[in-house]
Amino acid sequence: MKFAVEATGVTVIYEEGTKALVNVDFNVEEGQFVALFASNGAGKSTLIKAITGLLKPQAGTVRIAGKELASMDPKELYSTVGVTFQNPDDQLFAATVEEDVAFGPRNLGLGEAEVARRVEEALTDVEAIHLRKKAIHHLSFGEKKRVVLAGILAMRPSILVLDEPTAGLDPAGEAAVMLLLSNLNRLKGLTIILATHSVDMLPLLAHSICVLSHGQVVQRGTAEEIFTESGILEQVGLRLPYVTTLLHQMKAFDGLPVNDLPLTIYQARIRFLELIPQDILAKPNGAPNA
Repeated sequence: MKFAVEATGVTVIYEEGTKALVNVDFNVEEGQFVALFASNGAGKSTLIKAITGLLKPQAGTVRIAGKELASMDPKELYSTVGVTFQNPDDQLFAATVEEDVAFGPRNLGLGEAEVARRVEEALTDVEAIHLRKKAIHHLSFGEKKRVVLAGILAMRPSILVLDEPTAGLDPAGEAAVMLLLSNLNRLKGLTIILATHSVDMLPLLAHSICVLSHGQVVQRGTAEEIFTESGILEQVGLRLPYVTTLLHQMKAFDGLPVNDLPLTIYQARIRFLELIPQDILAKPNGAPNA
């Protein structure tokens, strides 16, 4: 088993005394899609900064691809780990999309031909190649998020760490970004660490979910393991996926005979079809009932 990221006993205490992380152990295997699921103020952004070298913990160690983070020089670190934050304006500074995405590869000392190849590939990967000549200040909020991600991908990292990448997006934009990240994980093999309190698409994408509360890991497991224990999530200010909540309430208050609660609309459809008498279901292609 190879870990892309391995944090052991990480503790971060801010100057005013806030214990943002307390003895946190957190690891991610290579190629995994792992979600940090937490409410605001639970410590997920601090953990992201700790595992990407943006702050130094008071205690504990962090290893990236087997190397101690503290021993890695910035060029090596940021060629291995790419990180995005909630507000894309914090990471965009060039005049045009093409120039912004090219900034990282140029700083690696690559030739212009290789820089151009990386820019085109990265913008294609995030479905934003049509934006390459556009001015940054003419982009929509969602387009800016894609361009930031393209700039990270142009560095060819093996690990992506994203802090609330869907924040501020409408539902369609949120779904598009999450599916884009899933494709990067499945098709390109990138390790994904996603900090979010958005829950409804996690069962479709995440191999593992890590629940944080008050600077500590309170639960870790698959979507099925996490979302079958609604009591723990309620205690830390989080919720189940909406479809799971619906079936949970119908089971508790209406006596719906459902054992395994569904996590997705597809699973809910299957559960309902199992409960509905077959003779009242519509026949394929709209054929009438016999």
